[in-house]
Amino acid sequence: MHLNNSTGGNVRTLPARKDASADRQQAAADDAELARDERNEAIAERVTFDVLPFSADQIAVLDAALRRGYIEDVYEVWNMCRGVLKAEIARRVAAADLAAVAPRFAMTTCSSCGSELGPGNSGVSSCSDHGAPALRRLRGA
Repeated sequence: MHLNNSTGGNVRTLPARKDASADRQQAAADDAELARDERNEAIAERVTFDVLPFSADQIAVLDAALRRGYIEDVYEVWNMCRGVLKAEIARRVAAADLAAVAPRFAMTTCSSCGSELGPGNSGVSSCSDHGAPALRRLRGA
């Protein structure tokens, strides 16, 4: 009796394949998280104190604190600069996250039938890729 078993008769193969698939998915997720962390570190390295967007009020506070020169004022200046630095890094990381998920093109199409598919990163070349039947051209009629 043949049951069309593609595993060659070994019933333990299916769970092993499921485990291998789960391992591959976890490895891909770990790689994506590592790549995002490395991207965020690169963003943070490019943000320096000389390019921070201080408000006029913050600059006035910094100026007054630096003129007084007390150690408490130095701590206040340092904490304010670190806060602005962290906020700028967070803003740039959020912008990079948004850019990563935003579609590249406002309108994509099928090159076979010309159907508009909406926003996306690329169009498709076959109607089967977007689930619509191909347009049939009448020949000779």
